[in-house]
Amino acid sequence: MVGVTDFFRDPEAWKTIAEQVVPDLFQRQSAGEPVRAWVLACATGEEAFSLAICLEEHASTLEDPPEVTIFATDIDERALSVAREGRYPTGIADRVGPARLSRFFSREGDHYQASRGIRERIVFAPHNALQDPPFSRQSIITCRNLLVYLEPSAQERVIRLLAYALDPGGILFLGSGGILFLGSAENLTSHSELFEVVDSEHRIFRRNEVAGPPPAPRVPDGPAVRRFPAGTPPPERHRVRGEKRDARRVTERVLLDRFGPAAVLINARCEVLHFFGPTRRYLEASRAHGGTQVTEMALPGLGRALRVAIEEVQ
Repeated sequence: MVGVTDFFRDPEAWKTIAEQVVPDLFQRQSAGEPVRAWVLACATGEEAFSLAICLEEHASTLEDPPEVTIFATDIDERALSVAREGRYPTGIADRVGPARLSRFFSREGDHYQASRGIRERIVFAPHNALQDPPFSRQSIITCRNLLVYLEPSAQERVIRLLAYALDPGGILFLGSGGILFLGSAENLTSHSELFEVVDSEHRIFRRNEVAGPPPAPRVPDGPAVRRFPAGTPPPERHRVRGEKRDARRVTERVLLDRFGPAAVLINARCEVLHFFGPTRRYLEASRAHGGTQVTEMALPGLGRALRVAIEEVQ
């Protein structure tokens, strides 16, 4: 189910991101290093495009800007399909504003289409933060549609996962949703070893540079989805469905998480030699044949990111 989302939701928070956080983020970036962003629970993509616009606006002011790659993930494939299209009703004009609308969108009948340049900045992909390995070495992460639906133990796991995924000095943007298991929603006082406050009002934090990366989180015990009291409507945000488990599936998941993450072995020509684990979430095995390059098997939206990753390794 897709919850309420919008372009530049909480405008004052986005103003802080655009005017203070993003310039500092680019300044901190090492020469030759790309800016990497991850938008969790991206739903139909409005938040991911909002972040892409902020990053592009600042990058365009620089003489030699770094490459920018944005990963936007969700468990809902239908929502991701909408996000990949980048087509939204004309009502977004009130949120986006005329200048950004003119620069980053084109009018097509009763819709606005995000420009090809801004769409190519974003890789939309399926991902379950409680089960799948995180993206790593991220410069900035936004997570504003997820934590409010999780039980405290699952919230704890996701917070540590985000700290693990961020580069030292990287930015975590939680927004007004807060973190329900903390005594105070204004800060991450119980995680001061991992984060320092950048802006308490808008829940913007920076990963501590002095602390080493936390260990990769494991699958939590017990239900992950937060249960709200009877008669109390849950907040109108992206909803995370629970998952029915049995002993065999839980055992398999723990074994794969600990000993056998999904992987593919390739040669110097990027040709597939062998598969390891459940790669179907990322690759279409039906396209495989002798000499097939792994980039040809990538699911829609993943090919560009995969090529970038391979080039970095080479």
